[in-house]
Amino acid sequence: MPTSDKPALSGPFSNRPTSEVTTSSLLELPVARHAPGHPLFGKLYALWLRLEGTPPAWDAFSPQTAGDTMAHIFVFQFEPETGRYLIPLMGSELQRYIGADFSNHYLDEIFPAGNLAGTIMRLEQCRKTGQAFLTQKKMCWAEGQKIVFNSLFLPFAGEESGVTAMVLAAVDFGNPIVPCAYEPAPAYGSSSLSQ
Repeated sequence: MPTSDKPALSGPFSNRPTSEVTTSSLLELPVARHAPGHPLFGKLYALWLRLEGTPPAWDAFSPQTAGDTMAHIFVFQFEPETGRYLIPLMGSELQRYIGADFSNHYLDEIFPAGNLAGTIMRLEQCRKTGQAFLTQKKMCWAEGQKIVFNSLFLPFAGEESGVTAMVLAAVDFGNPIVPCAYEPAPAYGSSSLSQ
C-alpha cells in the first residue's frame, strides 16, 4: 500500500537541493548505439528487446532474468486515476547510494521540486511513445558535489489495458557514456558521498 508519509532522509542526498541550488544539463543519447555495450544497461536492454510487443507487457518481464541489474532500478507505475507515479520497487544499490528506500512512495513525495518536472516529462515521454530512451545528466547538488549519471528508461504495457503503465528506469552513477566536464559520481558506498 502506498504511503503518504515522507521518509526521513539520510545519506548523501539528505540535503537535496531546491531548484535554486541545483544546476544540471541533460543529454539524450541514441539507445541502440550506447545501451548494448554499457556495463549496466546492456543486459537489461537486450532482455527488453527480446520481449514481445511494443512496448512489451509488464507480466512478460521476469526480474530473475535481469539478475543483478535489478539492484540498480526504479520501477515507476503510472496511476491513471490520479495521474501520479508510484514507485513500487527501488533497487538495493540505489537505496544504498541515496540513503533511503523510496519503494511504495509516490514520485512527487520524494523527488526534489527542482527535478520533479523533468523526471515526469521523461517518464511521460517513455510511457506515451512506448520507446526506450537513454539520458546522461550532469548535476551540481551543492558546492563541490558534482555528479554525472545515466538513466535507461524502458516502457512496459499494463496487464489489463495494454496501455503503457510501467516504466523501468535503470540508473548508473559510475560510468559516463559521453565524456563531460564533471567527474563521475563517487563509487557506491564511497565515504566522500557522506561528507
